[in-house]
Amino acid sequence: MDQDPKAKQIITEFTRMQSERSTYETAWRDIRVYVRPNAVDFSGSQSPGDDRSTRMYDGTAMLANCDLAGELHADLFNPAQRSFGIEVEGPAELNRDGDVLAWCETVADAIFAEYSDDRSMFTASGHEALLDVGSFGNAVVLQEWDTDERHLIFQTFALAYCFYELNKNGQVDKLCRMEPATLRQVLQRFPETTWEGIDREPKEKKFTLLHMVQPREDREYGREDGMNMPFSSCWVLREKGIVLKEGGYVSFPYHCPRWSKTSDETYGRGPAINCLAEIRMLQRQQWTVIRAAEKAVDPPLVMPSDGFLMPYKTSPGSINYVDPSYATDDIVRSLEHTGNFPVTFEMMQQEREYIRKCFYTDWMDEIPKVERQTAREIDVLTERKLNKMAPLLGRLQTELMVPMIQRSFELLMRAGFIPPAPAILEGMTLKVSYVSASARAQAAGEVSAMILYGQQLVPIAQAQPDVLDAIDWDAFAQELAIKQRISSRIRRTPEAIAAIRDQRAQQEQAQALAGAAEPVSKAVLNLAQAGQAGGIAA
Repeated sequence: MDQDPKAKQIITEFTRMQSERSTYETAWRDIRVYVRPNAVDFSGSQSPGDDRSTRMYDGTAMLANCDLAGELHADLFNPAQRSFGIEVEGPAELNRDGDVLAWCETVADAIFAEYSDDRSMFTASGHEALLDVGSFGNAVVLQEWDTDERHLIFQTFALAYCFYELNKNGQVDKLCRMEPATLRQVLQRFPETTWEGIDREPKEKKFTLLHMVQPREDREYGREDGMNMPFSSCWVLREKGIVLKEGGYVSFPYHCPRWSKTSDETYGRGPAINCLAEIRMLQRQQWTVIRAAEKAVDPPLVMPSDGFLMPYKTSPGSINYVDPSYATDDIVRSLEHTGNFPVTFEMMQQEREYIRKCFYTDWMDEIPKVERQTAREIDVLTERKLNKMAPLLGRLQTELMVPMIQRSFELLMRAGFIPPAPAILEGMTLKVSYVSASARAQAAGEVSAMILYGQQLVPIAQAQPDVLDAIDWDAFAQELAIKQRISSRIRRTPEAIAAIRDQRAQQEQAQALAGAAEPVSKAVLNLAQAGQAGGIAA
């Protein structure tokens, strides 16, 4: 059967992308063994259910990666607290408008509600992605819309199956994903699939699906059907060279965060690559210590023989025979074993400390546990820790959170889950803001400076009250709330504040008038009473 030209082109592209990435996989194979053992093997030699920890003798790097992923997850994907907000790019006054603030809060809450929904698999997929980023330096997350259940759905795919390329701006915009599947699974997903002799194929026969997503070069602008969207989507059955399905996406559906990268590389580098030599060394040291411990507990034996010699055996519990003429006695004895365990343990501890530092666990555990510690001291240490975390989140926010939230907004808008925007926002661009713990910690210095400035004016105002006129206290309060990422739902707008003050002024004026009228009323009443009394007397 001749291959479809488009399928042949995609298969050729996939083969080229595989070949170009092979140099990265040399280090990734060891990282998978020692840091991320549950990940899919890059060589494809393992089968489902295989024991993937047979070469691991020390779990320091694996646990450090789990700690790093957990710390990042708490800041980026916390299911109990929204870590982002929606703002408008434009004048600052626009983001203080009551209708704009209310709409932006509604949009952010609608997106976060999808992320908090267990059906979306957002939390689980996010944690898997962070484990991949910490170990391999790369991750691949797919975000789509479930048309049947009407909700967002996230899925993290094995890096071993995903290959991508960058555009001129260094952003991932082309990805080919490989997916193993049986013929039964292929027919369930693509029921129209057919080729000559398909009926004779066993349903459990293994095939390879290829999903290629890339910018569409030829399309008719203005049309929004699957064949004219900005990104093309094509499913190919590799073994048969046929196209199973074609379509498109309005935005790139895959999110590919990278921990760090150099300007001339496509794929990122994770913390594990910085200490890979130490990880390998620690594994070898641990294996040597295990063997030495076995010899110390169950040493090899030396015993006389009856005229024949055998090679020395040094494994635990082994027996070595010696010629009687060289034997000093006829008693069976242990083969002496000497080794410097303290030196070995010291070297291993140094390796472990360096590995933990590469995964930033030294500052993640920065808050010491002491008997007496004030709340302010704890706050300062927490802020210091979160400030250290902020730079690490920079690329993850840019390459994962921002495109993820933007695509979520697009999908929810198309599904009718986003209310219409205020008329004032017509033609304006939205942007993502961060309200996580690390974002607040970054603003903590400026917030402290503002509060300290206000406190310093208090003693001066006791001698010179007019000094307080130097501050616009309304603007001060609003700016302080913005810096601390306080929700707009509990902040009054300038218009609402003005209305409250007008009402208060009217009440005070009415009370003042009532207070002024009271003496007059009493005087009139007294005169009236006096007049009545005089009339009676007359």
